[in-house]
Amino acid sequence: MMTPLVTVHITSYNRFFHLKNLLDSFVQCNEYENIEMIIVDNGSTDPRLLNYYDQLDLPFPFQLIRNKENDYPRCIWHAKNQARTAAKGEYFLDIPDDHQFVRKGNWIRECIDIDSSIENVGSIVLYAYNIFRWTKPNNRLHKESSINNIPFFISHFKGYADYHFMSRSVYEKVGPFLDVGYDDRKIPEPDYMTRCTNLGLRRLFLKYPAAVPVPDHLNEQLMELTSHPVYPYLSRKDYIPWSTLPRPVSAQELRHLAQSWHIAHSQNPLQISLVESAMQEETRSLKEVKGLTIFDSIISRIKRRIIQSITARIG
Repeated sequence: MMTPLVTVHITSYNRFFHLKNLLDSFVQCNEYENIEMIIVDNGSTDPRLLNYYDQLDLPFPFQLIRNKENDYPRCIWHAKNQARTAAKGEYFLDIPDDHQFVRKGNWIRECIDIDSSIENVGSIVLYAYNIFRWTKPNNRLHKESSINNIPFFISHFKGYADYHFMSRSVYEKVGPFLDVGYDDRKIPEPDYMTRCTNLGLRRLFLKYPAAVPVPDHLNEQLMELTSHPVYPYLSRKDYIPWSTLPRPVSAQELRHLAQSWHIAHSQNPLQISLVESAMQEETRSLKEVKGLTIFDSIISRIKRRIIQSITARIG
């Protein structure tokens, strides 16, 4: 089995707790061996983070690129281009620094297998989306597909996601990101989305995401209380309850499961209180969208049509 080099890219700015939690979780959860990492720092001034960089030791080759200033938002796209230029890998994995990996496994290999088996893959998303994003019609997905027992979904309309797994060949075909700010006439993300879509590229989602976004307040407080990650690590079997879900598992669902583990195993009353408060927020979000996701609405419309058809025949 071929194991092409994968370049992992992280952009960060003054997020010590986030970055440490992300890197710790990546090391613990990733099972793919042939990787290099490029961290682009956009002018951080936090002494904790600067000290962390000086002592950083990872079990794979890595490169730290330090930019002198943070000219947000231009620096986000400039950093992506910097990382692509320095990268040696056949594939790129863009990781947002405010996420944490939660699923132990070879999800990089999953992305490689999918990419090599399907034509016109623009990008693959292996991070959990906020559940509200699945209520939007422009995020509609085709029905579930599977390769090598890896379930995934293909987007109806879009060919790109801001944080993604992408092949070098696709990047070279689409070209670099616009190196501009939001005050310019063109905005980089929708521009790249349009270019990918115009080339007939498709955006894919792993059904079982490997990482989730971490709220700012929860990250710092929990990491100060314990040496463990913000969210406990999960295995593929922990996703079994969602096997019939007609969409990717959402961030709220994953965080809710992980937080329940915290409560079951923690001995710290303050930690339990923080996690319980966070769980209440996840529960509220899930209840708000129940019956309102794009899939639920489609199912509801089909049911209504069947009922109307039967009623008309009886009448």
